[in-house]
Amino acid sequence: MNTVENTRFDELCAAVKITLPRPAEKMTVPAYRSRRGFYFEYPKNIMGDVDLSAVERDEWHGRDAAGMRLKIEYKGRKYAFDYWMGSEHFHCINPTNPRYEGATYREVYALRLNNDAITPGSLMWSLLVDHYSADYSFEEFCDEFGYDMDSRRAERTHRAVQEQARQMRRLLGEDLQAFLDALQEQDRY
Repeated sequence: MNTVENTRFDELCAAVKITLPRPAEKMTVPAYRSRRGFYFEYPKNIMGDVDLSAVERDEWHGRDAAGMRLKIEYKGRKYAFDYWMGSEHFHCINPTNPRYEGATYREVYALRLNNDAITPGSLMWSLLVDHYSADYSFEEFCDEFGYDMDSRRAERTHRAVQEQARQMRRLLGEDLQAFLDALQEQDRY
């Protein structure tokens, strides 16, 4: 019998409640198969209330990710944000979707969100890892992540990371440092 011991980070994350736009078993997205795997086409807002106009339509957001509006709650405080996931968090439920019959140039698939795709631990890990880069100056941010310092997209991304960090400080309050310390202890960042 193989048992996994819960870490301090897992214990802290157990108090985080995630609200999906609708149950995971009802979250399906049309997708196409290529040599690289599955990819999506707009609109990918099928998952929830993602503001597609606010998204920089880069290659990942443009083809390889589906977005949803998530809400998290911790000790009575709430935070709602757009969250994007790649196709590896989905599984194929039907290889030929009758709703897309007649799509002669490529086969259409329906992908459903995996039930364990979004856990409190994985979501908090993602948000807190981003939190570390919020303290970078714009120049340090560009240098660390390979952005061009003359790019408006880089500037928007940097501001978005800083805003997310501000919201995480508000959400977690005095427990933020405990979450960050626990994350470092398990060496997952």
